[in-house]
Amino acid sequence: MRIAAPVASVAEVEPVLTAGADEIYFGVVERTRSERFGDAPQNRRLFANLASVDEMRRVVDLARRRGARTALTLNAPHYTDAQVDALCVLAAAFAADGGDAVIVGDFGLLVALQALAIRRLELHASSILACRNAAMVAVLSDLVVRRVVLPRFLTLAEVASMVARSRPMAFESFVMNDACFHEEGHCRTNHLAPADGGPFCLEPMETHHVARDGRPLPTDLAAKLRELDRDCCAWKWAMSSRGFTSTPWGLPYSPCGLCAIPALDAAGVGWLKVAGRFGPTARKLASIEAVRAARDLWLDHRDGAELVRFCQGLRGVPDACRTGRMCFYPEVAQGSPEH
Repeated sequence: MRIAAPVASVAEVEPVLTAGADEIYFGVVERTRSERFGDAPQNRRLFANLASVDEMRRVVDLARRRGARTALTLNAPHYTDAQVDALCVLAAAFAADGGDAVIVGDFGLLVALQALAIRRLELHASSILACRNAAMVAVLSDLVVRRVVLPRFLTLAEVASMVARSRPMAFESFVMNDACFHEEGHCRTNHLAPADGGPFCLEPMETHHVARDGRPLPTDLAAKLRELDRDCCAWKWAMSSRGFTSTPWGLPYSPCGLCAIPALDAAGVGWLKVAGRFGPTARKLASIEAVRAARDLWLDHRDGAELVRFCQGLRGVPDACRTGRMCFYPEVAQGSPEH
């Protein structure tokens, strides 16, 4: 199992690879492109991107010297025809410089890149495409996609079934840091920069429950609804890295799927994804090191119980793990008999 991790600058390449990444992914947004298309998204991030093709070339070269792969993110959910043309030019330049893959989130761009058949450039399906079953994998395979990034919140049984029915497609699963509690493949918004407020879906809201006929709710129902609201708020807080905080040693309190590595390995998932292009370097490095430690522990000892104990002790909040609120695959942490 190999690790894919993000970089947002040339300076991050060496430390990210040293921390344990086997593949780095990044976005590129040039000034001329911004002048032409404004704030129209290129890769789901208006910030945390490389600023030029020259920077891209340097990142690819540094990674290649270390024997690591590179992937360019082109994963906005939709583009205009003019944007597709411009991104095809960028993808061709990336391939010419030695890049390995593009991560695509729009079918129009995917079809355009397939038609170009850029030599040696792999097409990877972003989680934005919300590939949730083998039939969708078959469609992507017809478009010469080589790897599928699985959306969050699939069950392990669903992952195993999809992978088993979709060989030889490669699969990648989130295991650290992607803090969104929505299904991003069905979301058509973009995050603001942190200084501008960040994701507006996290704005605090009060909920008031009323009966259709205007009468007061029964006491027991009103209490149950308040309890559900509290549970939902607690889950959103946990899935949002417990208020976007980190341990004193720098590991984010982010949702993860580390305890599920044995099940993902058994299913045939070959890539473990660390999210968070926008995060500071220290956060990226701590996350990659945690994933590498968990993966190596599993591969060296093949002891699932030992791995769960290790992972639940990483951040010192085992109760958060046991509730499943910080889990991409809560059936593992909650001790589901199925797993």
